[in-house]
Amino acid sequence: MWSDIVMQIGPVTSKDRKSTIGFVFMMGGGAISWSSKRQPIIALSTTEAEYMASTQATKEAIWDDKVHERIRVHEREEGDGDSM
Repeated sequence: MWSDIVMQIGPVTSKDRKSTIGFVFMMGGGAISWSSKRQPIIALSTTEAEYMASTQATKEAIWDDKVHERIRVHEREEGDGDSM
């Protein structure tokens, strides 16, 4: 997993001050899940922005893990049926 944050420091408009978060999950040398978007709220510090980015990446990791577990269970069930 890789995640990063780009904190916008510039004009005082709300749109420009929102940080951009991004993450990529790799498996077998290829990207299987990724995202890059502006955060919905303005972070007051780089620490807060990093925390929000890490939280988003963690939620995605949990979801990806559940999907992969369902695939593994399905493959095991199919494997059990072949041996009968």
